[in-house]
Parts: sequence; structure tokens; C-alpha cells
Amino acid sequence: VLGNEVSELGQSAFQECRGFRSLVIPDTVTKVGNWTFYQCENLESVTFGNSLDSTSDGMFEECTSLTAIDFGTKLKDLGARTFAYCSALEEIVLPENIQTVGQGCFGKCSALTSVTSFGVTAIGFQAFLNDGSLSELNFHEGLQSIDRCAFLGCWDLTEVELPQSVTFVHSFAFEDDVNITCLNPEMDPFGENGYRRLDRVTVSSQRSYGPAYEV
Repeated sequence: VLGNEVSELGQSAFQECRGFRSLVIPDTVTKVGNWTFYQCENLESVTFGNSLDSTSDGMFEECTSLTAIDFGTKLKDLGARTFAYCSALEEIVLPENIQTVGQGCFGKCSALTSVTSFGVTAIGFQAFLNDGSLSELNFHEGLQSIDRCAFLGCWDLTEVELPQSVTFVHSFAFEDDVNITCLNPEMDPFGENGYRRLDRVTVSSQRSYGPAYEV
């Protein structure tokens, strides 16, 4: 139990504290260092308070018993590898307040089968890399970009529908055999499985030979 006088959690503050079962981060906490709860292997549930804007790198990496995450209403950005190797996670629901998913954030979450996002605008490099059991993605309007290798190694994923708000999907964001439906008619496919918007420019000109003859 973290009291309401706690405003900051230092780097690796509770690393490898294997006795934890649940954690509630109070509203007073506004800053956390990297790897704060790294390898707390018996931690099962996490509840975020309403003051923290972003998670730190590796904050819950290798918390292999983690199954329940309450993201609260103020958290916006999930940092690099925040939940990497959390091998007990089966379902992720990202509420409207979550805007970005950092690189490797949910990488190697081997039991993860379903991801739903309501407000995410950007999914970073390798965000869900090698989540081999992931088979269901539900993206809502607002998603704009999916970076390289974001869903590479998600072998059970067969089809994805991209909302109309999407403006860029890296050609190596998904495996080649994933069937992608892009609802934005302005998007053009490129590479193996990418989408981007090509701006078309019309140029008109007039040739003038007078100066050349003068030379």
C-alpha cells in the first residue's frame, strides 16, 4: 500500500519484489523511474492512479503473473517495454485516455489473445512483437499510425480492419499473410502489407528558349 504522500517512485525501486500480489498507484504519484517493478513475478493486478501521465521503460517487464490492468483515466502514454514478457496477460483493453503504445510495450506476451483500443493514435516499433497467440485486434477511430514490426510474429493473427483515421502503416508492421482491410479510401497499399497516403501534385510549365539563344 503506497500512501498518499508518495509522489515519485525511483528507478528499480521494487525490482524483484516477489511477494507482491496487487498494486494500487495513488493519485499523488506523478513520476516513476525505469524498471520500477521489474520481475515482480507474483504481481497479479495493477491499478493506475489519476495523476501519472506515462509509464516508464520496463516498468512491469517480466511480471509473469500479471493478468489484470486498470489503466485509470489520466494515463496517456505507455513507455518502451512497459509490459514486455508479461506471459500471463490474455486480454488488453486500452481506454480512451491511452494515446500511444511505445516500442516493445507488450512484446513477448505469449498468452495475449485479444487487444482492444479506444483512443490509441500511434503504435510503436515492435509494440506487440512475437505475441504468438494474438488473434483479435479491435481498433477504434483515432488510430493514425502503426510502426515497423509492431505485430510481427503474431502468427495467429489472420485479419485486421483499420479504421478510417489511419494515415500510415509500415510495410513490415504485420506478417505477410495477414488480410488487412483499410477503411480509409485515401490510403494506397505499398510494400508487403503497408498503407500510406500519396499526395498527388500537378505541375504546369512553359518553355522559354529566348534566354538560351541569348547565351
